[in-house]
Amino acid sequence: PKVLGLFGRGWKASAHLEFLAAQYAFDQIKVFSPNQEHCREFCRSMSEKLGREVRAVATPKEAVDGSDFVQAATAAWDPVFDGHWVAKGMYVASIGGSDASNKRREIDDETIRRADVYFVHSKEVARNDQSPDVWEAAQKGIVRWEDIGELQDLVAGKLPGRTSADQITLFN
Repeated sequence: PKVLGLFGRGWKASAHLEFLAAQYAFDQIKVFSPNQEHCREFCRSMSEKLGREVRAVATPKEAVDGSDFVQAATAAWDPVFDGHWVAKGMYVASIGGSDASNKRREIDDETIRRADVYFVHSKEVARNDQSPDVWEAAQKGIVRWEDIGELQDLVAGKLPGRTSADQITLFN
């Protein structure tokens, strides 16, 4: 990936950005957070820490448009971008964080519907927690339960990842 679109500006976003920047030589890093003042400060701090430009953008759409990798790392209760903006070939990741009593979600139904490849940490945990992005999406028919893969099976080579550069990949 050459362009990262990051949602969030707190400790979760900071940790994800540090890790991702160490793994990939992004040409561009764009960050959106609703509080623009805090977002600009986060970008200044991360630019200094990473030794490369991290740029605040004014809208969620700007963060998604042209990105190869979209990472949501927020404490949001509602989806942070519109899945209609997701382009072919994008990798979308969400830190999730819901449980049965806390129905947070960063990813909307459209992103889930459009994903060609969908992986999660654990389907069992998603079912037990009644995760809106995983379990509830399957219950509503947005994605088939059997089409959701687990990370351990991908890493072990039991399931394929993307088989085409045009596929949209979702990890939650």
